[in-house]
Amino acid sequence: MQRNHPLRSFLLSPTVTRSLLLAFLAGFVALVIGLRSTSQPIGNATGNAITPFASDALVDSAGIVIHLSYANSPYTQNWDEEDRSQNVSQLLADLGIRHVRDSIPHPTLQQARAYARPRLARLYRDYGVRFIAPLDRRERENDTLTPDQIDPHLEDYATGRIDLDGESIEVRDLLEAIEGPNEYDKHHSPEKRDTNWVQNLQNYQSRLYSQIKANPRLANLPVVMPSLIHTKYCTSDLGSFEDKIDYGNLHPYPNYPYVQIPTGTFGWHLKHGRDCFGDKPIYITETGYMTGGGGGISDVTIAKYLSRLLPEFFLQPQVKRTYLYSLIDTFPGRRPWGLVQSEHNGQKNDGVKQFTLTPKPAYYAVKDLLNLLNEGSWDKARRQWNTPRVNLRSVNLNIEGANDTTRHLLLQKSTGEYFLLVWQQVESFNPENGNFEPPADDLMLSLPNNYQFQTLYQYDESFRLRDTSLAQTSNQLKLQVPDSLVVVQFKAR
Repeated sequence: MQRNHPLRSFLLSPTVTRSLLLAFLAGFVALVIGLRSTSQPIGNATGNAITPFASDALVDSAGIVIHLSYANSPYTQNWDEEDRSQNVSQLLADLGIRHVRDSIPHPTLQQARAYARPRLARLYRDYGVRFIAPLDRRERENDTLTPDQIDPHLEDYATGRIDLDGESIEVRDLLEAIEGPNEYDKHHSPEKRDTNWVQNLQNYQSRLYSQIKANPRLANLPVVMPSLIHTKYCTSDLGSFEDKIDYGNLHPYPNYPYVQIPTGTFGWHLKHGRDCFGDKPIYITETGYMTGGGGGISDVTIAKYLSRLLPEFFLQPQVKRTYLYSLIDTFPGRRPWGLVQSEHNGQKNDGVKQFTLTPKPAYYAVKDLLNLLNEGSWDKARRQWNTPRVNLRSVNLNIEGANDTTRHLLLQKSTGEYFLLVWQQVESFNPENGNFEPPADDLMLSLPNNYQFQTLYQYDESFRLRDTSLAQTSNQLKLQVPDSLVVVQFKAR
């Protein structure tokens, strides 16, 4: 189900004439397609009535990619560590993300990876983590899709069980969506691509969709489109998937023609992706930044960008959830895309190298934001998330002096407290200037007389959110907005 946007109540009002509605929708669609980002520019606003989103809705929009079945990696070696800082499950739980993208190995067809099944079940049972599972089965020899393995995997999804500490956990309970094959276009290695990849991918996805919808235990699960590296194939080769998906899929990595701001390539991907998924809602099942100086961008700049990434994509009307790539650097020295750095520590266990894990600034940038805004709690006994109801109330917020690149998102908790997220959608890195700090944007925020500012949250040098108490009687605030996120908390008197 898509989030309710503040415009929705207006659009559904019976007092809006049909012609006005059509004109508004046409203009709104043009705006969404034309802008690089649809996050809300502040501009020189005067007394704008802003309807907030529920604070926990932003938390629930966040996902992350993990690889629990990757042997000889930190995911396997650092699972049972007593030291919380070195334990994969604890690092994930502390991050505050409830949605994970990872495959669920078949107990007989993938016996070498079966050890991952109870670990996946533990993440669900203990922390309420649920999974979007890519179902991507290929021939080992030529890396082409094998649709004959769809049925046994779906049977496991529907009826399989996992033994966990003497308890039987149903595989179906772990699942919240099933995704088609991952980046089968192999855009960067066309010489290794299936020569009939377009037709084989279409046929595979068609069979996957029909078999899911024919299974009573799986039929209500969303089916997500296969992901692509080069979304323009939707326009040039693939065509529509709309009759075999419930959701679209994008991998809008902002890394070309150089490492850009989080939404830097989103407009291009969305434009071409619509030829595959139309107006259906979409999952962003991968996006993120390669740390450790990849492309010249620093870990500090990546933390700045990731502090903005989730709210920026949350404000995209078509996006349901955004999965960061990824939790941990899977192999030291290779593909350092994780929020947590891994390094060989010189020790071995049964001849297998051991790892030391160190959260990067980006880990703390995401963790502290999600934990500040979280209102959900996992009921382990009932196996359900409990989130209090929020009575959303609009606020007249006056903002003066803002640049056009300054964005905001207003959230509200069930307690009635508001959290105004503000950031500049500007570069902090480019090939000409390297990593740099753009000038802060000076704003004046004013609330109605019956509201007061409470707390200002800003990132420190380690990208931990630090709070500063504000004058309890004041309804005005001078604010400097940097290129990382700042949060202003306020409430009604």
